[in-house]
Amino acid sequence: MATERDRKSEYKEAYDQANAGFGSWQMQIKNDLRVFLGDPWTNNDRI
Repeated sequence: MATERDRKSEYKEAYDQANAGFGSWQMQIKNDLRVFLGDPWTNNDRI
């Protein structure tokens, strides 16, 4: 029977794998949504 520690370890491993696969995609989607909603500038470009 799996212990609580084993389950947490498996969950963290699966989460890390999913985040590695979708991390760059999520950043691009966030930028695309900002531009679509009328905020195309980065923080550095703002006055």
